[in-house]
Amino acid sequence: MRNLIEIEDELNEIDKLEEPLRTKKLVQLMNYMEAHYKVFIINPTKEQMEQPEIKLFRKISDMRIFSE
Repeated sequence: MRNLIEIEDELNEIDKLEEPLRTKKLVQLMNYMEAHYKVFIINPTKEQMEQPEIKLFRKISDMRIFSE
C-alpha cells in the first residue's frame, strides 16, 4: 500500500497532465484511496475531516475539472 507521501508525490505528477487525462488520473487516485484508506465517509465528523488521509482525499477531489 502506498503511503500518503507517495500519494501526494503522484498527485503532483498528475497535476502536470493535460485534461481530460488529468481528471481521469485524479479519479483513479481517489478510487485507490477509497479502497485502501476507507476515506469515503457519509456525514463525517469534524475530527474525521482533520485526518491527514481525508484532507488529502478532499484536496484531490477539489482538483477535478468536470468540463472544459
